[in-house]
Amino acid sequence: VLMLEDLQEHRRIQITEDSYSSFGAAFSPDGRYIAYHRADTNGDCTIRLSLFDKKEFAVVSDNVLTTCGKNSPSSRVEWSPDAKYVIYPTMNANRKMVLMMKPVQGGAAEQLTTPPPSSFGDYAARFSFEGSKLVFLRGAGSHAQLWLLDIASRELKLLLNVTGTLPGNVGWSPDDRFVLYPSAPTIISKVDVETGVTAVVAYSDVSTEEIQTLKSGQFYATVGNFAHTNVKEVSNALVSDDNVNNVVFSSNRNESHAEANPIAGGPVAVVSRRSGLPQVWLFYDNGEQRQITFFEQNMRIRSIVFSPNGKQLILQLHNELWLLSVTGELVKIPQSNEVTVSFPVWSKTGEYVYFSESFNGRWQISRYNVAEKQLDATPFAFDQEFYIESYDGMYSFWRDGISKKFYVKWNDSGLVEEVPITFTGYQLWSQFKLKSDGVYFTYLLDDIYYQLKFYNFKTKKLLDVLDEQVLTHSRFSVSADEKRLYLLESVRGDLDIAKLQVP
Repeated sequence: VLMLEDLQEHRRIQITEDSYSSFGAAFSPDGRYIAYHRADTNGDCTIRLSLFDKKEFAVVSDNVLTTCGKNSPSSRVEWSPDAKYVIYPTMNANRKMVLMMKPVQGGAAEQLTTPPPSSFGDYAARFSFEGSKLVFLRGAGSHAQLWLLDIASRELKLLLNVTGTLPGNVGWSPDDRFVLYPSAPTIISKVDVETGVTAVVAYSDVSTEEIQTLKSGQFYATVGNFAHTNVKEVSNALVSDDNVNNVVFSSNRNESHAEANPIAGGPVAVVSRRSGLPQVWLFYDNGEQRQITFFEQNMRIRSIVFSPNGKQLILQLHNELWLLSVTGELVKIPQSNEVTVSFPVWSKTGEYVYFSESFNGRWQISRYNVAEKQLDATPFAFDQEFYIESYDGMYSFWRDGISKKFYVKWNDSGLVEEVPITFTGYQLWSQFKLKSDGVYFTYLLDDIYYQLKFYNFKTKKLLDVLDEQVLTHSRFSVSADEKRLYLLESVRGDLDIAKLQVP
């Protein structure tokens, strides 16, 4: 529900109901209206206007401004400075998020942006204070891009690639010279819209999800979070009758990844902040715990994958790929700084590393030879969002970047089959674990809740691994014998909001 608080008297009122979801609320510049995105349980989406009575501190009416695409994910609504237009993201027919501009006093909504096939779409926008420009965020794999739109000419300009984090929102400086944005997990930066030069504005304790700038030069940002994440080990009911459900890796800081070893008895790799910064630890069956990275700055570890022999890991650090041995040796995989990378995995023999690249708006698969320490001269595959080989050598699995369909190729026969896995259009990320009998993956139910599923190649059935239990993270791992699952468990907490000054 949406809540409204009087910051002087600290009164609070509820302005929407819990029978539907409410997102992205924004006051009109004159404070008379609140625009927000309403998502009903059947997938219907509307952008609504609530008339707010300041004197009575109450909403006196609530009406539909426009409809949006069915099953559109939570969006951030933005007003033009003259209060004549509302900008909102919506899901189009191609299941991409696009930005729409709707006149408040009536008239058709206009589509402002068209994201490329490699992007999930455009999901947040902010008008400059003068009103002639719009800055917006575009998803690019697991990263984001900052784009600038001239309202009069509709000319688009790429400001920069944000590879250190996935920003929730952005804001303008009072003179419209700079755009403020989260540039790394604990850093807020600004970029000059003319020169592209960036500078640090502030440091925070956790990832800044929201930024709201004011004409006075002050801005608000989320800078702290009392939520906590631990790793749980649970039984896999598909293959085990055990009843295991325990927190196994926990500290006074967050654990963000747990990667089971593909070799029985091998250590589990865990990304933990127990030493202050995210580091990789190995946890052994005998209780031994060993730190194998010693990063001196805050590195965003996006993924971590064991090699087939359990002796090396692939790390994705921001937009860089590194090989990490269990003894702590790091080797960087060469790649272009101009492309977005995603989904690094090992080949079935461990000889190669495959990863996805977004090149000119389309996905392709690159291959790196581990022994020779070099990339293939040409892409391994085109128009694939990812490519994975099963460690038993039986099959390969990928998703087509155009049709969004999943396929399996059986190595003994060469037969290619479509796999009937479908995602909602707003699922931006999932994880896949390949085993002999099928594929484990996380399926997004709604904004933050997932289910762990398994597609069985033999029975052609899609199964719920944890019955109806929901997860709040897409990351998971499966033990070598498939009897244990490693899941992330969140304990939610309050956000800290800071009032800062734009330098």
